[in-house]
Amino acid sequence: MSIVLTKKPSEFGRAFDLNSLYYEIYSDQWQQPNFMFKVDLTLYNHDETTVSNIISKKVYPDSLGTAYLNPGDIFNKYLSPSNSIYDFDPSITYITECINSCKKFNIVVHESYGVPPMLKSVTYDTIVLYNGCQQFISYDSSIGGGNNQWLMVTGTTSGSTTGQTGHFLTDATLAYLDNSDYYFLYFLNPSGQHIDTIEYQFKYTTPGNTASANIINTGKENSVQSLINNNVNNISIQKAATTPPSYSGPISTLIIEESVSGLSSKGNMFYIPVGPKTLLNKFIILSGITDSWISYSINLYCNGKQYYPLNANSFYVLKTCRDRRYTNYKLAWLNNHGGYDYFVFDKGSFIKEKDKKNTFSKDLRPGYNFNESGLVVYSTEPDQEITLTTSIIETQEQIQLLVGLFHAYNTFMIQTFVDQNGIEHPIAVNYIITDTDFNYDQLINGDTTVSLTLTPGNKIIRQRP
Repeated sequence: MSIVLTKKPSEFGRAFDLNSLYYEIYSDQWQQPNFMFKVDLTLYNHDETTVSNIISKKVYPDSLGTAYLNPGDIFNKYLSPSNSIYDFDPSITYITECINSCKKFNIVVHESYGVPPMLKSVTYDTIVLYNGCQQFISYDSSIGGGNNQWLMVTGTTSGSTTGQTGHFLTDATLAYLDNSDYYFLYFLNPSGQHIDTIEYQFKYTTPGNTASANIINTGKENSVQSLINNNVNNISIQKAATTPPSYSGPISTLIIEESVSGLSSKGNMFYIPVGPKTLLNKFIILSGITDSWISYSINLYCNGKQYYPLNANSFYVLKTCRDRRYTNYKLAWLNNHGGYDYFVFDKGSFIKEKDKKNTFSKDLRPGYNFNESGLVVYSTEPDQEITLTTSIIETQEQIQLLVGLFHAYNTFMIQTFVDQNGIEHPIAVNYIITDTDFNYDQLINGDTTVSLTLTPGNKIIRQRP
């Protein structure tokens, strides 16, 4: 007879959504003697044609012949953050695959029954998991937004934007950057729909003129991460500050199209450098507007840019001016979608040096002199805390991004050194946020600043000489 997967996850899933990755398996032979399901969990190798066996499991049905299986706690052991140094390298100018952050798995289900038990019919399912965690959100919601996965989907020829549901793997829709900043955008791009064009659309002023870009602050809090109080399927994706920039003053437009090739033979998760530091070095044509650009948008296309962008909303970069009176600190952290978010703290910082001294009592024998001490330091444990402060924040979305930083599992402070050839090399230093609470304003009209305190993840111990 046949096995039926009566319920299964969508093709793509976040590896740490243990409540969303379960399979419901049914067989009409469940009353046979010694019945059970034999399940093989396998991993596709990077060529996506050969597989490696992970584990085989026995799964028994309930009294109605249905068994439940959640392989997420096994599959997620084979994923890790992309966090090689290349994720933070300002010299990276090309699209890069996140090999460790997104992989394809197979689940193979056999019937087994009889005396002695023998394998009978078989069915299987393929799922692509990436290093994300989005609890309490139904993947298969048909209410309020349809499939709530953040995927890139094929463009449409229907003349409308129907089907454009792709999102970059970040809760941000824009970033405030200056010419010295670099930034990376992460996205999923399923097989058969790989991008072939990246479009950068620059807005800049003509000589002798001034202009500015304004973001309309919607005041909406990003509800994607919120708990669902009622029906888990009744959820709509609500993002902050999705209104494109409006411009004042005379402006010109420069469109740069970058061709991408060879992705069809690669995986499903990538990142691209979109920061001004990278693009100004990459595209010679931008040398004429290095000082006059005010914003630019990023869109992804497939099929020779015949259709609408794969992403539902453009990602915007707005030019800002860093406060160089203070040391600028760039933080990167793994977000819930499996990519890295970035933020630069460019206001006054406060460094607090702390020290813990471990001591022991020395036996002072008769005849000791005053140079000796009864309580002796055995070792010292220096520690440091650094409090960083943002420039004025004007949108709710920026605050929500920093909420993600506050909750992040791993956080890196990006530092660089310049070698003898003038080449910059990034150093990603692990830091831990020591604040136990995070207060923020729900901005409608107004502005605020945000401070966070961090400590290095690596501790120093100095022993007594």
